[in-house]
Amino acid sequence: MKYRISILWLLFSLCLSAQDTQKFVAFGSNPTQGHKKIIEDIASATTFDEKYTATQKLLDYHKMVGNTDSVIVYGKALYRQLDNHPNHKRFAETANYIAEANINKGLFDDALQWYLKGVDHANKQTDKNYYYANNIGVALSKYIKGKNEESKEIIQECIHKTTDVKIKNKAYFYYGHILFSEDKTKEAQKYLNKALAFYTKTKAKKDALKTELILARILEHNRQDQEALTSYLTIYNTAFQNNYFDLYVTSAVDIGRVFTKKQDYDNASKILHTTFVNAMEWENLEAQKKTMEALLSVFLKSEDYSNAYAISSRLRRLDKDIAENQNKAYVDELEIKYDTFEQEQELKNQRLQKQYLLIGFIIILIPLLALFYTYYQKLQAQSALNKTMKQVNDEKIDTLLKTQDRDLSHNLTTEKIRKNSFSQLLSAYVQNIKKASKQEIYLELYPEWAINALDNTLKTELFKIIQELITNTLKHANAKEITIQLTKLEDSLKLLYEDDGIGFDTHNIQEGIGLKNIKERLKTIDGTLHIDSHKNRGTIIDIDVDLPKRF
Repeated sequence: MKYRISILWLLFSLCLSAQDTQKFVAFGSNPTQGHKKIIEDIASATTFDEKYTATQKLLDYHKMVGNTDSVIVYGKALYRQLDNHPNHKRFAETANYIAEANINKGLFDDALQWYLKGVDHANKQTDKNYYYANNIGVALSKYIKGKNEESKEIIQECIHKTTDVKIKNKAYFYYGHILFSEDKTKEAQKYLNKALAFYTKTKAKKDALKTELILARILEHNRQDQEALTSYLTIYNTAFQNNYFDLYVTSAVDIGRVFTKKQDYDNASKILHTTFVNAMEWENLEAQKKTMEALLSVFLKSEDYSNAYAISSRLRRLDKDIAENQNKAYVDELEIKYDTFEQEQELKNQRLQKQYLLIGFIIILIPLLALFYTYYQKLQAQSALNKTMKQVNDEKIDTLLKTQDRDLSHNLTTEKIRKNSFSQLLSAYVQNIKKASKQEIYLELYPEWAINALDNTLKTELFKIIQELITNTLKHANAKEITIQLTKLEDSLKLLYEDDGIGFDTHNIQEGIGLKNIKERLKTIDGTLHIDSHKNRGTIIDIDVDLPKRF
C-alpha cells in the first residue's frame, strides 16, 4: 500500500512541478495521530472520573483535527462504560460528541439517533444547556432532511433560552447556515458574523475558520469569486498550519471549484491532486471520494475525457469500499452489543445456577439442540439449493452464449454495422447479457460519435473481441462486475476491459481458444494486448490499436 502511494505521489509531483502554477501545501505524513500524553493519562487513571476527563480530552483532540472515526470509536466506548457509572450529564455530553462526528461523516440517521439520546438524558438532569446542545443537532438533522421551518424554530428556542454562550453562538452559526441555504444571504451574514466575533474573541480557531468558510461561500454565491478565493486560500493555509485535516480537505475542494469556474484547470487539478494524495496516505476514504468527485468535475470541464473516464471508474470502486467499511463498523458494533449481552446473561445464569442448576441446564440445552438441528437442516438444504442454482445458472449462461454466437454469426455482417449505430448494437448486446446473467456490466464509449465513425471492418473485429472477453469472464472468472471502456484518442484506439473475478497467474497462463481468437483478430487490425491479473484480484485487459497504420 505504501509503495503504491509513494509512486502516486512521485507521479503527481512530477506532473505538477512542470507547471508554472500556484504552490499548495501538503502534510506529507499523517498529522492526525493520537495524542500520546492523553493516551497515557487514560491508561494511568485510577478512578473513573480521571478516566472520563482524560477520554474527553482525547475526544476534543480528534474532533479538532477532524478524525471523525476516532471520535465515534472512543465516544461509543466511553458511552458503554457510563453504564457502570450512571450520570445523565455525561451521557448527554458523550452522545453529543458521537452525534456530531456522524453528521460530519454524512451518517445523518445515526446522528439523529445519538442527538435524541442526548436530549433524553439531558431532560433527566437539572442543567438544561445539554438539552439545547443536543437539540441544535436535532434541528440540524431536520434541516438536512429538508424540514427547514421546524429546524429554525428549534434553533430559535435554543438562542433565546440557553444560558451557555458557546451553545448560543453555535446556534447562531447553524441558523446562518440554514438562512444561506434559503438564499437569504444578508440575514445569514448577520448571524454568522455574530458567531465569528465570539469565536475570534475566545480564540476558538477552528470554529472561526468553519464560520469564515460559510461566509466565503456566500461571497462565491454572490459572484465575488476573487474575494471568495482569497478567503478560501487563507482558510486552507491556516487549516494546514493547525492540523485541521477536515477543513484542509473541504477548503481544497472549494478552491478547486473556484479555479474551475475561472477555467484555471492547472491550479484546480494541482490542489486537488495534492489533497487526494494526502487522503490516500491517511487511508481516509471519505476525503478520497470528496477530492475525486471534485477532480472529475475539473476533467469534464476541461474536456480531459481520458482522465475523467479513469476517475469515474475508480469512484464506483471507492463507493463500494466505503459501503463495506460502514457495514463492517455496523457488524463490529453488533458484536460488541452481543458480547455485552452475553456477559450480562452469564452473570445472571451464575446466580440462578445456585438454586436451579439442573433445571436451567435442561431448559438451555433442549432449545440449543433444537436450534442446532434446525440450523444443520437449513445448511444442508441451502447447500443443495446452491448447487442446483449454480448448475441452472451455468446452463443458462451456456445457452445464452450459444444463442449470441449463432445470432452474431448470422447477423453481424459489415453491411449490418454499416447501416446501424455501432454503439447501439454493442449496448444491445451488453443489455442482453446483463438480463440473462448476474453480472453488472458498465459500457463506456468516449466520444460516442467518434467510435461510431470508425472503419466498419475495425468495428466488426472490436465487437467480436468484446464478445470473446465477456464469454471468458462469464465462463471462468466468477465476476460480479465488468467494466468496458472504449476510447478514441487522437491517433489510436484504446479498449480497457476490467472484471473483479477470481483472476489468474499471468506467468502460468494456458491460452484457450478465446484468447487465441482475440490475438488473431488483433493481428488483422495491428492491435497490441496487455493482460494484468492476479489470483483473487480480478483481471484488466488493455488493448491498443494504432489507427494511422490501417484506418
